[in-house]
Amino acid sequence: MSGARPSWYKPDVGLSMRMVLTIFLLGAVYVVFGVVLAFVAHVPMPLLIAIAALIAFAQFFYADKIALFSMRAREVSEAEAPQLHEMIGRLAARPTCPSRASRSSIPAFPMPSPPGAARITRWSP
Repeated sequence: MSGARPSWYKPDVGLSMRMVLTIFLLGAVYVVFGVVLAFVAHVPMPLLIAIAALIAFAQFFYADKIALFSMRAREVSEAEAPQLHEMIGRLAARPTCPSRASRSSIPAFPMPSPPGAARITRWSP
């Protein structure tokens, strides 16, 4: 696979800036959490490092489950949502869009579409 971008790809500077801001703010939350634990609650540094490692481990391995839980979504089989699986299969067939088409989820409530996005019909579970 070549490193060249497809001709239709246009970078979204606004999205990139929001992602950088989000990463910075999440880092700031961790720093504030660490400072409060270290200086206000007088937690020893080894325990603080162990807590940070535990949180990082949990986020890395359970992020998908946390996201599904926060949206009250559930995984659906191909029999439950054939249109969804078909759409994901088409996306996964594109060389620029790798995906795991075997697992699909539907949120329990309507999700807002980003500005300028095409409307997608919502499948009932």
